[in-house]
Amino acid sequence: MDKNKNAVIQITAEDASPTNLPALKAEIKDYLNPETFNNHLTDALHETAELFRVLDQASTIIQHLESGLSEIRFHFPYNFFLEAEKLKILPSKQEHIDSYNIDFGYYNKVCWYFSWQQEDNNKKYRLFLVSENEERVILSRSHSEIYKKVLEYKKPLVETPLSIRLKYIKYLIPFIDSIKDHNREARLAILRGEVPFPF
Repeated sequence: MDKNKNAVIQITAEDASPTNLPALKAEIKDYLNPETFNNHLTDALHETAELFRVLDQASTIIQHLESGLSEIRFHFPYNFFLEAEKLKILPSKQEHIDSYNIDFGYYNKVCWYFSWQQEDNNKKYRLFLVSENEERVILSRSHSEIYKKVLEYKKPLVETPLSIRLKYIKYLIPFIDSIKDHNREARLAILRGEVPFPF
């Protein structure tokens, strides 16, 4: 008989033979032991609680970031590139040929960003997850230009599905560091008199 404690008990004619009955009774008794059951249940509840603690923590971190940037009145649009998904090269469209003297085809490049920008309805600044489909025309082996961009996805990061949120939360610290570096350069540029206002 299978001794795996996670398996369903299946009793065969051989198991029920007189010689195996003592072992069968002992195993059934072990499965029905309240202490054994409670130990397994406690472990399962603990792991479930830990899972949801991590998920809640991810949301809390995003909300804390939004709150911190709002408190210091960082009310300027700011984009941070995350990753790109490049699709295969296709033959040129007539509209590409009409717009460029030279081109060798085109491809779509789906780019994902963190975007610190205003909400459409109340103008409050939020951290959005955004994707844009860039249609890029190939002009040479080493050069391409964006023909057009189309917004594909835009949603506050904290409101995205958990699977998406957990995928991109690893970029939060690089995003924060990039804001720090950007604002430092902006401040120094103003002090050097290079630009009147860098945003």
